[in-house]
Amino acid sequence: MSVLLALADDAASAGDDAAEQVALSMAAERIHSGRETYAGLAGITRRLLGKPIADVSTLDIPLRWWPSLGRFLALLFAEQHDEVLQQTATSLLQSITHDPFCAEPHVAVTRLTIARHLLGYADLKSDEAILVQLDAIAVEAMRLIAADNVAVSLWWGERAVIGSLSYSRQGRDYARLEKVIAGAEAHLARYPHGDTQFKLLRVRLDIANTANDRVGAQSALAEMPQHIGSNKKVNLVIYLRSRGFFALEHGSGVDAERDLSQALELAESIEAPPPVRLALTHLLATTLFVQNRLRDGCAVLEQARSYTAASQMHFIDSLAATAASAACWDQDRDAAVQLLRDGLGTYRRAARHLFLRSTPELAAITAARALQYGIETEFVAESIRRREMQPPGRAVECWPWAIRIHLFGGFALQRKNRAAASNGRGKAQQKPIAILRALALLGPRGGDRRALARRVWRGVDPDEQGDALDMGIGRARKLLGDDSLIQVQDGRIFLDDKRVFVDTWAFDEIEQVIRDTERQPPSRLRMEELGQQLIALYVGRLFDDDDSLTASAILIEQFRERFINMVTLLARALARHDLRGAMDLLQRAIEREPYSERLYRSLIEQLANAGEYAEAMRWYRRCQHAVSQAYGVAISPNTEALLALIRMPPPNPPVES
Repeated sequence: MSVLLALADDAASAGDDAAEQVALSMAAERIHSGRETYAGLAGITRRLLGKPIADVSTLDIPLRWWPSLGRFLALLFAEQHDEVLQQTATSLLQSITHDPFCAEPHVAVTRLTIARHLLGYADLKSDEAILVQLDAIAVEAMRLIAADNVAVSLWWGERAVIGSLSYSRQGRDYARLEKVIAGAEAHLARYPHGDTQFKLLRVRLDIANTANDRVGAQSALAEMPQHIGSNKKVNLVIYLRSRGFFALEHGSGVDAERDLSQALELAESIEAPPPVRLALTHLLATTLFVQNRLRDGCAVLEQARSYTAASQMHFIDSLAATAASAACWDQDRDAAVQLLRDGLGTYRRAARHLFLRSTPELAAITAARALQYGIETEFVAESIRRREMQPPGRAVECWPWAIRIHLFGGFALQRKNRAAASNGRGKAQQKPIAILRALALLGPRGGDRRALARRVWRGVDPDEQGDALDMGIGRARKLLGDDSLIQVQDGRIFLDDKRVFVDTWAFDEIEQVIRDTERQPPSRLRMEELGQQLIALYVGRLFDDDDSLTASAILIEQFRERFINMVTLLARALARHDLRGAMDLLQRAIEREPYSERLYRSLIEQLANAGEYAEAMRWYRRCQHAVSQAYGVAISPNTEALLALIRMPPPNPPVES
């Protein structure tokens, strides 16, 4: 290495740009292939990019190829993935393909070396045609090279890695990858090479990760340290990154953080190029996000800005903005919404649908919030479709559900992307609607055939309705437009809760969250949001449009009481932070249940606490009228007791002299 750099310095002093660039390019290639350190590469890169490619027409093949290879490597690892890189790569590929043929082994070695490095460009562009062309060049070059030449081993290792990266992204063409691996293993069996063996284990690890083969991944990881090599710090960085990623994918955030932190520290010590450090930073930040340490993750990303090229800054901007949005969502909603808009806008412009890939729960929450606030809705909906993303909960009504079923305020069925909704009033629809309503009431787990039949045919032996039940389920599936939305498993019949929204299920989920407020009170914004969701769901009593005997009066009353309980509990918790917000929630709830004395009583108490005695008296009179009109009785003693409180407010405290 020192000899090459000395030659480059001598050539620069003599004004021989071509010789300088050849020497610098050879030094850069040796650093990349040596896998020990990247020390000195940054300086070489600056020198190679500081001048245009020299006139190499007087140089013999293969020397004339080296300046272009050096510039290509400099551009690739300086993150300049633009037209200059494309032109350089295209020119280099044309040179090793069309320059006068030479059968000399040393020329073939250089041709194979260049083809190996161009594999990275083929992967960057996902260009199958370039890959085929490089394979052909390699076959011809290896025919002229001694089989034990290290260039052959290096080619097989890199070719397998590039194949596995393509397979991991696309999940197809495994047969072709297996053929490459078989060729590499056959070569290694005769000519062992540590770096190539290490790369093949990395390939096996990638394949196992793609196939969710935990045992296979653990086996590859366990063997990798044996082939890292002495002083091969680049390999050690890759091993630590691979181990950290495995831990991250399998839920061990602490282990992932440890390995990725070590990998990043080592990468910095060996002066790894910005793309290497950026990838590690991205993974480390994601690991912190998985542990719900959003602000720590954002701080890690900020540290990467100093060495990230402008063309790659979108990797930091998008992730940092979406994570920062999640971090302040319950404290500063306006700022959080703007951050989310900025982050998803950056993802869309970069066409990166796999945002927050390693944190699927956070990705789903982010997508739901974006849909709720109308942020990049087309992009988010397409991301959900491509990734088959699961909703973050059953109460996310804005999610692109295949079917929405509403029971509050009367039965309603709405299909995805269909404005028309069915209310089940047609005679032909009554039985499939009864099936769907019964499945909804049975909950996400559904029930067995007898439980379903009992809800559909009340007062009739359910065992006698077998054929009718099968027919009804078939007609219900037809009404939904997708047979798979009604599933049968282990004797249970149920709706697919990942694709079907049911308002009573959302009601159940919100109820659990509200009950938890007594144990762990959420933020004011979160409580307001829960109140809004609850009011939006409870548009009327259960089966409000059903005057038949199939509607259970007991069930209706149960849901009514649960609604009132939730509102009063939430209003009491909210009043500690926002008294006006609590009163607004109670007033909207009274619009839903205008004859609930408990809701009136809670509102009157909050008004009295706010010192609004006249308004409290007005609601007291309204409560008297509502109860008398609905039930023909006087208000309860508990409500009457409030009259003394609002008629005789506490005296003002004495003024100190």
